[in-house]
Amino acid sequence: MYAAVRNNVLMVIRSGKVNVDMEELAQLVETSGAADEVMQKDLRRQIDHEVSQLPPKCRTIFMMSREEELSHKEIASQLKISTKTVENQVTIALKRLKSSLGDVLFFLL
Repeated sequence: MYAAVRNNVLMVIRSGKVNVDMEELAQLVETSGAADEVMQKDLRRQIDHEVSQLPPKCRTIFMMSREEELSHKEIASQLKISTKTVENQVTIALKRLKSSLGDVLFFLL
C-alpha cells in the first residue's frame, strides 16, 4: 500500500500537475522540527511537575529508577527496603503519571 501511494505521488509530481518548491518544503520541515521541540519541552515540564507532586519516598524511588536507571534490586539495596516495595512504588508513580498526563499523551499520539 505504501509503495503504491508513493508511486502515485511521484507520478503526479512528474506530470507537472503539482510543483514542489524545495525551499518551501525545507521551511516546513524546519518549522515542524521547532514545533516538536517546543512540545517536547512542554511535555517535560508537565512530567516534572507531576513527578514533584508524588509522595517523597515514591518520587525518590521513581527518580532512581528512571533518571539514574537503577534496577529495582539496586534501589532496594540502597534504600534498605524490599524489591517488592520498589516495584509497587514505581507502579504507583507510573499510574499517577499516566492518569494525570493521559490527555496530553493522547493529543501527542
